[in-house]
Amino acid sequence: MPMRRLLVFLAAMSAIACGTPPSGVVTNPPGGGTASTGTPVATPGGPQQSGTRTVLSPLGLNLRSGPSASASRLIAAARGAELTVIGYSADSGGWYHVQGATTTGWISADPSLSATGTFLEYASTAHSFSVLYPTVWTFAEEPSDVVFRPQSGPDSVVMRTAANIAALGNAGAPGYGATKDTEVVVCGVTSDLITYDRGSGASASPSGPGSAGLAHLAQIRLKLDEAHALGMDFNYADVHGLDTFANFYNSTTFPFPQCQRSAPATP
Repeated sequence: MPMRRLLVFLAAMSAIACGTPPSGVVTNPPGGGTASTGTPVATPGGPQQSGTRTVLSPLGLNLRSGPSASASRLIAAARGAELTVIGYSADSGGWYHVQGATTTGWISADPSLSATGTFLEYASTAHSFSVLYPTVWTFAEEPSDVVFRPQSGPDSVVMRTAANIAALGNAGAPGYGATKDTEVVVCGVTSDLITYDRGSGASASPSGPGSAGLAHLAQIRLKLDEAHALGMDFNYADVHGLDTFANFYNSTTFPFPQCQRSAPATP
């Protein structure tokens, strides 16, 4: 075995032996491809070459020894963990080369599993949910909901719980017309993400759907069990803002069985 490959092999085995075993369950990033041979090299020109990525997945995210779901798992990074990006590979659907607190490895570039930047956690027993929000945002608790807003900008995310979906109120908002219906999974619960565009005569309430009366509205309604439902409304000015909303719903957790399922044994 060439000396360089031998050193890489020994380094990977050392990381596995010395890494801290993950707690709880972890997600195995989707992928297919075959493991790379030799030392993986980050390809220039990838989506993100430096900076921080934060783990969104409620089940955690595997760091692997190479840019492939079939590469050996080194350790699991928990939801909220901040990883420093040191490179990118387009192999097997895209992978980020990252440095964690103690381990360097590769994570899937699937945007539902991690996001650019740093985040804070909001958690409430009373509202029965937890979510990660960008550090440049703030939140305000109200009797029936929690409103998240950027420190600069008009967008808003409103999250509310109720006894059932009907109690969350009518879908959409006055003056908004539906444009698209996309199926999403929020911590094990499948629902529809419905987007709306503002038309003439749009009205708004202080913190409800369309609170700022902006150009676009997105809504998700989740049935958690027979006595609990969760609503997520995003009022936004720029259509590209949906990426921000995705980070919210991809990191949302709640204390119900659907959100505590075990991870699949294989990618």
